[in-house]
Amino acid sequence: MKRRDLLYGLGAAGSAIVLNNCTFAPSTPQRSRRAALFKVAMLLPRGADSDDWCREGMTGLGRIERELNAEIAYTDDINKGLPASLPQALDRYAKEGFGFIIGHSGTFRDDMVKAAVRYPRTRFAIVASDSGNNRNFGALGYRNAELGYLLGATLALQPKLQHIGLVTSLPTPPIKQFNLAFQNALRRFAPDRRLSIEWVGSFDDEPKAIALTQKLIGAGIDGLAMNCWTNNPAIVNVAVDRQLPMVVLGPDSRKLAPNLILASGLIHVPELILHGARLAQRGRWEGRQYLFGLSERVLEFIPTTGNLNPESQKEIADLHDQIRSGRLEVLEER
Repeated sequence: MKRRDLLYGLGAAGSAIVLNNCTFAPSTPQRSRRAALFKVAMLLPRGADSDDWCREGMTGLGRIERELNAEIAYTDDINKGLPASLPQALDRYAKEGFGFIIGHSGTFRDDMVKAAVRYPRTRFAIVASDSGNNRNFGALGYRNAELGYLLGATLALQPKLQHIGLVTSLPTPPIKQFNLAFQNALRRFAPDRRLSIEWVGSFDDEPKAIALTQKLIGAGIDGLAMNCWTNNPAIVNVAVDRQLPMVVLGPDSRKLAPNLILASGLIHVPELILHGARLAQRGRWEGRQYLFGLSERVLEFIPTTGNLNPESQKEIADLHDQIRSGRLEVLEER
């Protein structure tokens, strides 16, 4: 586990360069030093620059520094020191006056709940799904179902597709809601369409994700959906070999298959983290589950215009507007 001290460049461009392009020296705790009443700390499960998830957490922390004029600090590689290191990091930041402490992993939940009891005046958040304690511990999540419905509708509105495959990750609440909304869209727009689902059980088990995709192909699918995050590129590559139309939830994969990806659902994790910090800074943190979606620009739906016919584009655009405005409840069967 590394806790680091670093004086960030405070201009917008400078901060972006530091957060996105630097290599992090193995030193002690990292933080910005500035005159600020609002102090925010982040705990990362792995190295700050090790993967997309941790990099997006760091980008969110950098936006908190720039846009909320906050002093920031972080400790990464928490998982290397579990179980002892996480309580120590939480105690240290709380005692040093950090008013908002973000755990960038749902696995930190139990220790953060205990810390919230020890430090009732400190606000704690995990980037995950949790009901919170209705006081000072809560969770930052997203309305995944909105993208599930739009991506399901995208495939359903392709008349030549008869058998859809869905490679899905872990049965967390957001993923289960995505899958339910995806199925609701298929039932509404293509009730006779066949759907086969395979669970990887992980966001980062590439060999299993590939094997399950190949299994679906062997079962005769002619369209594919996925919500497996870091597994997605490997799944896309398998689908490209079979020229399967597909929709993707997770990091932007359009460059991998520009002619086959019909639509993408993006989750802007930095924006999600910034929303949580704004609530804390304004004294509005209530220790519950906070969910953000299309209307807050935490989620983004991107149809690939050249891969969709005009009729599908129009219908999907109408659905998008209905969801953003709250006129369409995507988790209700229609």
